[in-house]
Amino acid sequence: MYFDKDMYISPALEKKKDKICRQLRYRYGHPSVYVIVWNENLERPEFLHSIYLKQKYYESTQMRVMGIVQSYEDALHFLAAYMAKEFSAVLTDKEQED
Repeated sequence: MYFDKDMYISPALEKKKDKICRQLRYRYGHPSVYVIVWNENLERPEFLHSIYLKQKYYESTQMRVMGIVQSYEDALHFLAAYMAKEFSAVLTDKEQED
């Protein structure tokens, strides 16, 4: 598991960033923390509850953490903003080609 340098952190978790990152690295789950990771197979971000990291599958899986958020709604807002930014970049590129 590795963390992006420009990783998104919910404002409520900003003070606990180092502690949460350390605990996530050692697969401790938090009841109110969602992790936004990059899915290599689908080539898009997805989010999962941090408690899922305790599953054996995630012990051997390398993950790129893009963000840590406090609630399900925060995770949805992050993904919506990310996808909007990506789609606008694609549209801008297509307009420049034409």
